[in-house]
Amino acid sequence: MRMIQSKASFPTRLRVAAYARVSSSSDTAYGSLSEQTEYYERIIRANPQWSFAGVFHDQGISGTVKDARKGFLSLLEEADNGNIDIILTKSISRFARNTVDLLETVRHLKDIGVSVRFERENIDTSGMEGELLLTLLAGFAEAEAESASEARLWSVRKGYEKGISCHGHPPYGYRWDGPVLAVFPEEAEVVKRIFMMYLEGDGADRIAAILNSEGVRKRNGTMFYGSEIRYILTNEAYIGDMILQKTFTARDKKRKAVRNNGQLPKYHIEDDHEAIIERDVFDAVQTEMKRRSSFGKGNLASPNVPHSVLTGRIVCSECGKKYVRNGAGNGYWICGTKTRHGRTSCGARNISDKAMRGVLADILGGDSDELIAINDARIVMSGDNAIITLSDGSGYLIRFTKKNCTGTTWEIEKL
Repeated sequence: MRMIQSKASFPTRLRVAAYARVSSSSDTAYGSLSEQTEYYERIIRANPQWSFAGVFHDQGISGTVKDARKGFLSLLEEADNGNIDIILTKSISRFARNTVDLLETVRHLKDIGVSVRFERENIDTSGMEGELLLTLLAGFAEAEAESASEARLWSVRKGYEKGISCHGHPPYGYRWDGPVLAVFPEEAEVVKRIFMMYLEGDGADRIAAILNSEGVRKRNGTMFYGSEIRYILTNEAYIGDMILQKTFTARDKKRKAVRNNGQLPKYHIEDDHEAIIERDVFDAVQTEMKRRSSFGKGNLASPNVPHSVLTGRIVCSECGKKYVRNGAGNGYWICGTKTRHGRTSCGARNISDKAMRGVLADILGGDSDELIAINDARIVMSGDNAIITLSDGSGYLIRFTKKNCTGTTWEIEKL
């Protein structure tokens, strides 16, 4: 029996995807996005010559910024991987409002055999005879986007002049109740505690570590960082005030938020909403923050802890961070990693200020800041030991022993 190869050929179905975008994150816009997604999936599956390759979308993202659109970038990646033949989209303005990006993208897609069909403009890029028309329409779309953006910006700034704030993210401790910031009691108690802890001598990093160790979390469920505690401590929203236009959107291609350092006017509204922190408490914290900053980094500098000559001189051998002073009176020096991330983050030993000064007094023949500074004492903590070096090159190995009754004792061995 002789086998005869069939010459019949069956047409390959085209892999068709769609792209949808809404630039607003409102509920109405989300509904529109859902409707677009269902529409494209329905018409693609209804065509027997097409196979469904997915609907890619972005929501709450401007079409002028290509790199910010994850759905759009995923679409291009699938096209580059050879998984798409045709892309459907509602209009040029949905696909891109930047003429350069639009033409570069369309030309690249054509080079890899992918065509784009714009429904509203009735343009199919497979032929590209209409590239001039596409360029003109894209230019109009970009100008339209710029005009709409300027109109929105004008409206926001006019609102600022009248003391009306646009709805951004409410600060921790508040929620939006219509146009007004309303206190969120559970978070407000944490805010009050943060201010009190700071005035009692704790630094921002230590406050964050304490809250994290107790399981207190931010609104999104993540842990606190020192930088966020410092932002809370300096945010005038907690005394009921509002400063409008702290930041503004840069009028460039990246459209990133930029801190307003005098480029544009700011608007200070007093008693805008219910306060969480009393003004005198807030003012006391601002004064204390300035006082501590005058001591430089590396020292908590609480009201009862003066700046120490040992600041910056004690280093952890395990993580390389400098020790910071914590506690009034006979306080302790603690590895900076532990103050930021909690006691389990580094195994370095804490050392009392009294013990460290006692060791230096034995070595230098006196207990004074002047002697420590003149000899440029440098200390590396390693477990229960420390190595001290002086400016003359001499070195000393210190073995600490902590005893319940007599406190910390030590042995000194010259190296």
